[in-house]
Amino acid sequence: MLQDKGTSVVLSNGLLTATIAKDKATVTSILFKGTEMVASVYYSMDGGKDFRVPSHCVYAVHSATPDMVDVQMTSLWQREVQAFDIEVHYVLRRGATGLYSYAVLTHPASYPDTGHGEWRMVWKLPEDLLEKICVDDLRHWQMPNSNDLKHAEKTPIKEIVKLTTGVMAGQYDCKYKYSAEYWDLGCWGQPTRCGTQIGKPVPRLQPGAVVFLQGESRKQAVQACHPCHPCRHCGCRWFIEPKRLPLRHWHHFQPQFLP
Repeated sequence: MLQDKGTSVVLSNGLLTATIAKDKATVTSILFKGTEMVASVYYSMDGGKDFRVPSHCVYAVHSATPDMVDVQMTSLWQREVQAFDIEVHYVLRRGATGLYSYAVLTHPASYPDTGHGEWRMVWKLPEDLLEKICVDDLRHWQMPNSNDLKHAEKTPIKEIVKLTTGVMAGQYDCKYKYSAEYWDLGCWGQPTRCGTQIGKPVPRLQPGAVVFLQGESRKQAVQACHPCHPCRHCGCRWFIEPKRLPLRHWHHFQPQFLP
């Protein structure tokens, strides 16, 4: 189930094969029955000048049995704005049709005051892999394809475009209209009308939670999907309540993020 390729590691169980770049804990490929399901999958934090992804990671095998493998990539704090160590895990089980991931953010008491506003996982899809988007009862329809996005007109608002071709020609679209609290949705994703006829699975994301060592769980918000963004990605986002951050240098903080 586990192959070390030097700069990358491959997890495979006969149904699914995932390739992960060690340095940035980024999934570069997920093959499901021979079909490529990702352009990339990665964790990131905040945005603008404070944007951060795990980097200079130290790779280790967290656990390995005949039925499961759990690999970890740890990015130790190196003077980034957010004074956290980031530990990303990827898990594959025997017979599983999906790759599981979780992350641990640690703020040792010896680190300086810090904080962050957003921590997320992003899954970028290959162009035109899937045709539809399903968020809830009101938001489920065929998406514009890559050609439609290429010919879309820009607007003064960066996140909004006007589509000029395809099924949504003449309509404005914005990634934020796909926002939702995924804990309430139960399940959302981007299916294909071809379904199992061509062997394509239906990507789904189940509700996630932030688990604190004190035992608390919090419902989090999600920017469910945004097919009109040029990189065609869907992602899960976790927001830390302001009252929990900023962290002072004497605070030891270690939440576990479970997508």
